[in-house]
Amino acid sequence: MERVKVSAVFPLPNMRLLVHFNNGKKKIFDVRQIIPAYPNYKALEDEALFNAVQVEPGGYGVAWNSELDASEGELWQNGILVE
Repeated sequence: MERVKVSAVFPLPNMRLLVHFNNGKKKIFDVRQIIPAYPNYKALEDEALFNAVQVEPGGYGVAWNSELDASEGELWQNGILVE
């Protein structure tokens, strides 16, 4: 089975992302859930930084800058499917 890749990402209110995958599925990922384990993601409470999210080349995840990113696997496994 081919690995799922991110095809698009859209920032939503309350530190959530709407993530589109190359298999046609969409999921909502709540970034707040990873802050307890990774405190540096607290920087994403800055709305301007959070809204700067982009798909990484090749669809291997999303990134806000060179230090803050999330892999396609993290987004896929921990996102909630949007019908």
